[in-house]
Amino acid sequence: MMRAIAFLLPLLAAAGLGCESAPPPKMPTRAAGCEVTVYRGAVPHGTKVTRLSEVVASCGKNDADSDCIRALQDEVCKLGGDVVYEVPAEPKEESDTMLRYEGIAGTTTTP
Repeated sequence: MMRAIAFLLPLLAAAGLGCESAPPPKMPTRAAGCEVTVYRGAVPHGTKVTRLSEVVASCGKNDADSDCIRALQDEVCKLGGDVVYEVPAEPKEESDTMLRYEGIAGTTTTP
């Protein structure tokens, strides 16, 4: 039995059946200002989204919240996404003068 496991383990690793996850799909870049749906929490049940990457946008404390969210959406556009989720209700404080929004970029399009 041990011989069979020792024999199969390298084959499984070579076949990509190990513990590593697949890299995120590559999508064509979209122009800044593209339409991106923002979810302040999880993606609604029944909405199919493929995760692309984590995204971050920094902005000044005096900037409008809508400008900060637009900066986050533009980061999603760069990745070819059309959804950003797990966006907090309030940004994190990055410094005395800067705030930071984070989220997860995704696409509803089949990669």
